[in-house]
Amino acid sequence: MCLQRAPSDYEERCAYTMWNRKKVYMCFCNGDLCNSAVGLYTHPIIFISAIFVTLYNYYF
Repeated sequence: MCLQRAPSDYEERCAYTMWNRKKVYMCFCNGDLCNSAVGLYTHPIIFISAIFVTLYNYYF
């Protein structure tokens, strides 16, 4: 979840806080999409090979 506004002092930091009555570790940052991540790519041949190995082990 991204915040609509940056922290009031514009300092990026992480800390424990209460959210939905649970103690969670939350990071606050500023800038557009500051919490984005790079997706992982799996080559299709590796993916298909893994499926065949799993099916082979299941049936034989």
